[in-house]
Amino acid sequence: MGHQRKKLVDLAKRLLNHNLNGSTDQADEIMIKSVNDYTDNEIISSEVNKIFYDHPVPIALSAELKENNCYKATKAIDTPLLITRDEGGVARAFINICKHRGAPVCPEGSGKKSKFNCTYHGWMYDNKGNLVNIFKSDTFGDIDTTKIKLTELFCEEKSGFIWACLNPDIKYNLSEWMNGFDLELDDIDLKNWYIFKSTTIKGPMWKICWDGYTDGYHHHMVHPETVGKNTIVNLIAHDTYGPHQRFAFGLKNIDELSDIEEKDWEPENHLRLIHSVFPNSSISAIQNEHCLVSIIFPSPD
Repeated sequence: MGHQRKKLVDLAKRLLNHNLNGSTDQADEIMIKSVNDYTDNEIISSEVNKIFYDHPVPIALSAELKENNCYKATKAIDTPLLITRDEGGVARAFINICKHRGAPVCPEGSGKKSKFNCTYHGWMYDNKGNLVNIFKSDTFGDIDTTKIKLTELFCEEKSGFIWACLNPDIKYNLSEWMNGFDLELDDIDLKNWYIFKSTTIKGPMWKICWDGYTDGYHHHMVHPETVGKNTIVNLIAHDTYGPHQRFAFGLKNIDELSDIEEKDWEPENHLRLIHSVFPNSSISAIQNEHCLVSIIFPSPD
């Protein structure tokens, strides 16, 4: 039995047993959250600084930068980002600010380009962050361009995501941070997927939004014609990998497995997986070779 099939069969067994017994995976005890955790600006600011700036976060999908010498310019919270893939296929992340007067070196958007001109004075940088040209340098003065580079962030590509630390002073061991969850994400093979549509949506504060991605209790009420039509409310097999989580939801046909020999099971037809990458990314409900990938950032204010 292959690794992926064994995993899905084991999850299907857990969900089938839960459904037959009227149970589900649960925490050891009830957790009470104060409303201040969602409204106190001091708490929120402290959490954003500690969570989003001191740890690696996914800032893009590998599939968004499929080709060499392509880029994506975006913003994460209050940090303007320039994400590039060089001619060798290496992904990098920079703060999208020229070292001269702090103007962006690239407007927000994406495309194929290996050189970037500052939008103020035209200083040019390559996709490795090097300053390669100063406009009318002969009238500007004797500048050693080799000592001027865009501010580069810790960046690593893994499991279909491009990760970065928004604090330029922090370097990270991403494998340790993933705590084995990268192997779970590798099974999805996101790096080879095709992006059908990308949308930016403004929503509630990030913790309220994130709560929805880790909640299987609302499907029948909020999504009665989509997810709720097919899944059993609060029938969950839940596993953690350090701060990351995998949820397996049982479909309404899960009991059919009771009448089928295990060797003939097709477990992917009886469950749905959601992978939650702490603190801001979710791969939801892979079905018919489609899925929803969400990357959430707090607003800067």
